Amino acid sequence: MTEQDAASVVDAVLNALSVSWHKNRIVQSDAGAPNAFSIRVDRYFEYKGSRCIVSIGDSDPYSYTLLRILETAGYRVLRISGREEFRTVGENLLSLLGVVPYFGRHALQGGNEATGFLIQQDDAGGRRVVVTGEPAEPGQKWVLARGCGTLR
Repeated sequence: MTEQDAASVVDAVLNALSVSWHKNRIVQSDAGAPNAFSIRVDRYFEYKGSRCIVSIGDSDPYSYTLLRILETAGYRVLRISGREEFRTVGENLLSLLGVVPYFGRHALQGGNEATGFLIQQDDAGGRRVVVTGEPAEPGQKWVLARGCGTLR
């Protein structure tokens, strides 16, 4: 998986959660910090009252240190190298957010099924969504209809 692929997984999961996110955002240290600084982060968003950052790719020691300082200031930080697989990126991001990363084979509308993460209504803006690494079939809507569930 390339960094671009990892970024696409992060973006897809955030979109499934109906999260408003920012790419390449500049995050500054809190006002009144003894040593003011700013850092560009790959993804920034707020979810259920938490300020969250995703760093994609290998980071230099300076960036690593600034991200650690932000963590101590209450930010939730996920670092991914960009070489992880779809499932690993999804599980780590969902765990960071406190969403149960339920990965498996799920039934979709029209008798189709897909392997991926099932995101429940409480976490996805009132919808049940499957986030998958598989390409979508033309015309397939990846939002589960009422009553659809997990295949056993």
